[in-house]
Amino acid sequence: MKLSFAEAALGSLDALSGVDSACLFILEDERPLRGLAGLLDWRLCGGLSRILMEGRFVGASGDALLFPARGPVPVNRIFSFGVGRRSGLTSGAFALAVRHGCQALTRAGVKEVALQLPPLDGVEELERARTFLAEGATSFKGSRMILFGDARALAKAFSEAARSMKGLEVDREPLPVPGRAPSAPVSKVARAG
Repeated sequence: MKLSFAEAALGSLDALSGVDSACLFILEDERPLRGLAGLLDWRLCGGLSRILMEGRFVGASGDALLFPARGPVPVNRIFSFGVGRRSGLTSGAFALAVRHGCQALTRAGVKEVALQLPPLDGVEELERARTFLAEGATSFKGSRMILFGDARALAKAFSEAARSMKGLEVDREPLPVPGRAPSAPVSKVARAG
């Protein structure tokens, strides 16, 4: 599997190619939506926000929602998983959410997915990366994941965390954002194992 990183920006979302699905981890108490969820909601003209306001899906722990993407969105399906309130999102709850989400993606036959990890307050990015790799990425049987967020920080943390994992290719450089000058390279690609 290949792991890539993209800035949480409309240009990065619009530039996605060959990615069949998006996976969102939604906090119950974060409104307006941020990151990849906010970008997709923007492109869907507030469609996800309307679902949240209607109470059909609120982001509570265990909530799950799958809906087709329409309009100017570069994916076909959007999987959304509730992770509860930010204050209650522990390392264990984070691990359970990403494992459950990645297992659902695999059961649905997703090959390439764009996602943004839920925040985990008080935990360093490297530890969050290790937990995601151990609990989430190992449950995903597709070929590629593109993580949205602070792409440089993600690339650095995941490159370090993946050193001992076999069969995982980690881009050390963020995907370019169309319309922005590229930043100085860190290195090309790290292959774990």
